Amino acid sequence: MRGHLALLAIAVARLAASRARSGAVTLRPADPTVEALRGLLEEHFRKERQLGFYAEKLAMTPDRLNDIIKRATGVTAGHLIRQPCSPRRSASSFSPAWQFTRSPTI
Repeated sequence: MRGHLALLAIAVARLAASRARSGAVTLRPADPTVEALRGLLEEHFRKERQLGFYAEKLAMTPDRLNDIIKRATGVTAGHLIRQPCSPRRSASSFSPAWQFTRSPTI
């Protein structure tokens, strides 16, 4: 049991170090909520910038949407919606590794 906990702690530390070095968060395409939000952002990003709009379209509360997206990506749904320079605004198609740069935390 102690060995498993040590391996888990090492994996978490490596993930945190990796994210700290790169500052990038890759959205996992396997998460259906992330995929659904990505599709909605692609369709509505020019008109809608409110989290409530996207949460309503996904039939959940804004808090629940933020929780799911943050667990999958490390940043909130609101952060993704407000990203100033992201692939959804500069490219017509998405690559499987949709990345966003994290804002520096203070």
